Amino acid sequence: MSEPQTTITEEPKSQAPPDYQQSSPEQYPIQAPPMMQQGQPMMQQGQPMMQQGQPIMTQPGQPMMQQGQPMMMQQGQMAPMHSQTTSNTNVVMINQQPVTARAAPREWSTGLCGCFDDCGTCWYSVFCHKNVLCEISQRLGEGRCFVCCCPFPLLSLRIKFRAQQNIKGSLCNDHLTVQYCYLCALCQLAREIDHVQRIQRVN
Repeated sequence: MSEPQTTITEEPKSQAPPDYQQSSPEQYPIQAPPMMQQGQPMMQQGQPMMQQGQPIMTQPGQPMMQQGQPMMMQQGQMAPMHSQTTSNTNVVMINQQPVTARAAPREWSTGLCGCFDDCGTCWYSVFCHKNVLCEISQRLGEGRCFVCCCPFPLLSLRIKFRAQQNIKGSLCNDHLTVQYCYLCALCQLAREIDHVQRIQRVN
């Protein structure tokens, strides 16, 4: 018996069009994907690669933004608000003035008719009451001319001295005393000034 013969048929090769030129690997090199450094975000396909210091590419119609500049918000968008807490502390300084307790008014050291306590001043006031009044005015810091200028010098000096030394009395009482007991009021004022000066010298 004769062995069957096997026939090998070759498939017809597809013919390229006459204008087709086969591209070589040198003409269209394959670009390798960019290598990302450690710590940098990965770049998705289709996005441009951004280097540090270069402007960020935005969508068409939007302004370009450089690194470090605030983001420009489109119309109708709200920028994120950062709430800041500010505490104002008002310091109020209160200056308290020292309160001095005022002593109770005191009495005259000698009475209105105590002429015998200082007979020298009493006789001097009887014969030279103008000189005594001028000396009292000078001792109280008003000068001798005050007696000639003021219409009621003894009344004014008595009121001033009584207010300074916190002595009991009133304006009405001073006026009546000077009006009806002029020489007694003059001697009493002279004796009181001597009494106060003696206390000041001791202290």
